[in-house]
Amino acid sequence: MKNKEKFLRLFGIITIAMLAYCVFAYIYFNLKLTPDLTELTIQMQTISTIIIPSFVVIGIYHIILLTNALQTLDGKFKDSVYLVLIILSGITLLSDATLLSDMGKEYLLFDITDQWILLYGFTAAHIVTVIWGYIHMIKYPSDKKLFEPSKGSDDRIFVSIHHIGLIAGILGLCGIIFAQIGIIFVPEKFITLFIILVAALALCPFIIFIIFWVIKLKKIPISKWLDEKQLRDSAFAALISFVISILLYAAVCIMDLFDIYLPAATWILGVFFIELIIFSSVMTAKNRQINL
Repeated sequence: MKNKEKFLRLFGIITIAMLAYCVFAYIYFNLKLTPDLTELTIQMQTISTIIIPSFVVIGIYHIILLTNALQTLDGKFKDSVYLVLIILSGITLLSDATLLSDMGKEYLLFDITDQWILLYGFTAAHIVTVIWGYIHMIKYPSDKKLFEPSKGSDDRIFVSIHHIGLIAGILGLCGIIFAQIGIIFVPEKFITLFIILVAALALCPFIIFIIFWVIKLKKIPISKWLDEKQLRDSAFAALISFVISILLYAAVCIMDLFDIYLPAATWILGVFFIELIIFSSVMTAKNRQINL
């Protein structure tokens, strides 16, 4: 076993230990943060201080996992799911510290049950990501350069883009629907802002992966980024999604005639994500490379 692989395995074990520490710290805080506690104890402040370097370690490991996932990408659908999970878990890791800080300030004044649900949900995603990533790196170590230039169209990256687009579309559409019908409780005055945030979060993996793809292809002419089949498939998928988008916009106009009101952000982003799902689904089907 190479020294690099030994180090990564050790770092993974340390990361898992840091995650376990965070879970036990959250459970402790959840029990102690009650209106009866008028001031945070020294013990709680000490535990909070140790959480900060834990976040740093977990964040660095997410970057390591993302690098390895991009290096070992092979066009399978499960690998695209794994890649999306790494990116979303890493992004939501940034919100954990904010949630803990807010809960420490608000527990005397407001009900913080919803914040705990979010925090535990994000932590569950971190745990799944780190364990999946630890196993993945043992099975698929890689010494390839992350941004090694491509010589032309790469089927694995091309298919993965549409897998990730499909996942992003489903996540974005589900977030919008859940917020609009109340499965995710959001005060009415904040629904538009929440929908925009959900859309941005859902699109982050898609945008990051496209940037990665562009960097790998930057040294070859744009005319060679796609081969003839990929161009033909893209044109067909674009036509299908365009036709369906016309029907969707017509449906929105009909709803408006019957005074069925939807916030602009809801229907604009909703239509966008539906188009993304259709386009990516057609491209995935045309390439026939979904491997669960």
